[in-house]
Amino acid sequence: MKKIKNFSQFLNEGFFDNPVLGKLGSIFSGTKDSSYSTPATPATPVSADATETLRDPLIPAGKSIAIGDSFVPFVAKGAGIEQGPKAKDITNSGKDGLWFGGIAVGSLLTFSKDYKNIDNSIKNVVISIGSNGIYTRSTKTINDLMIRLKVLFPNAKILVVKGVYGSKLTGYPKLQTVKQSTVDSFYSDFTTNGATVIPTPVGNIPNGHGHLPVYKIIGGEIKTRLKA
Repeated sequence: MKKIKNFSQFLNEGFFDNPVLGKLGSIFSGTKDSSYSTPATPATPVSADATETLRDPLIPAGKSIAIGDSFVPFVAKGAGIEQGPKAKDITNSGKDGLWFGGIAVGSLLTFSKDYKNIDNSIKNVVISIGSNGIYTRSTKTINDLMIRLKVLFPNAKILVVKGVYGSKLTGYPKLQTVKQSTVDSFYSDFTTNGATVIPTPVGNIPNGHGHLPVYKIIGGEIKTRLKA
């Protein structure tokens, strides 16, 4: 497999040529396609008592995990926590994973609805999400996501990392012009639903992919807020 130097090149290598993945690519091409951000049907909360408890063997018991978009590996390393299970196939991802590059909050909800491994031992779930949906606010989607995560990880504290945006970001005009008020509104729905939003965003940098200094700052803020 040839090495891809950066995320911009990654997008240009034809990753989004697939009809399904093309929906994700629309946020970078400027083509309006909001279908990626809101699932066709609302989440249906599932009672933990009515669902068989089956831990994911890939997640060490009692750990803290990071889930969400392509920033997950960098968030996890910065905070010294585990990566959650990565999806193997974006078209059938919820059955085996809770993070994948390029997803928005609606896709994460779909993943979580299909994911069946309820784990009472997980102490913290850190979500990296927002950038791929251009911080389009969907109060119901976030509410349903939080309900579902509390079913899957009933004893976990939920924390959220703010994504990348700003004038220094290269290659993504829509993210370059996002207003701070838009970002604040998006994450306020997580706060309303009981999540802890980490103060420092990945923010206004050329590219958020890599083990960058900002993730050490974010990691430190996560560590001081983790449930012991």
